[in-house]
Amino acid sequence: FPARISALDADAVLRVVEPLQRGSYNSLSAAYSILALDAYAAAAGDLMPGEARVDEILEGGGRRALVLPPGLFPKAAFTPAAKALRIENNASRRLFYQTTQSGYDLAPPAEPVRRRLEVFREILDEKNRPVTAAELGRDYTVRLRLRSLDGSSVPHLAVVDLVPGGFEPVWKDRADDNEIRGADYQDIREDRVLFFGTAGADVLELTYRIKAASRGRFTVPPPFAESMYDRSVSALGSAGVIEVK
Repeated sequence: FPARISALDADAVLRVVEPLQRGSYNSLSAAYSILALDAYAAAAGDLMPGEARVDEILEGGGRRALVLPPGLFPKAAFTPAAKALRIENNASRRLFYQTTQSGYDLAPPAEPVRRRLEVFREILDEKNRPVTAAELGRDYTVRLRLRSLDGSSVPHLAVVDLVPGGFEPVWKDRADDNEIRGADYQDIREDRVLFFGTAGADVLELTYRIKAASRGRFTVPPPFAESMYDRSVSALGSAGVIEVK
């Protein structure tokens, strides 16, 4: 309804983006949100020079102005020295902003994350004993355990388990012989194993095999699980360290 969009206030945009900020979206709702934001952007028009100002706040309180190019979505890079950003809006309409950062964690997460779900991983020897050291050339079992924390059934779970450096999944000639147990569907890749299934109050156990392929001391990345259609349901397990001798 392009004739009615000029009567909408900025709170209408907030109602669209609030579920996105909470991570509560799926492919259908995301598609409708894109259409809505595109229509609003076309009606709002470009941001003119001087209508917005962004400053880096540096250590000690100093400021450095960021140069914003004209257009609807002006972009500017801030430096790692920035302790905060100050954004001023001199336009007659609401200004929305987004900050993005990319890179790698310097250290694994210190604590597990449990959002209505928990996931736990162990690397086991042939006697099903957890190990923190492995022998080069030997096979080991990775055991993942998941359960719902509120007792409800959580369907459509995607579980991502990154294989530690120095190890590789054990491949068989046929996909159904790859010794994965407990999942509705699985996808074995060179550096990770993906599971899809349902977790409930009872523990869901998933297992697969890996081989120690290189000597060294390696970080064991934390396993991750998330509902594909309810982003409020997710879990991150604990990281660890394993040595291949």
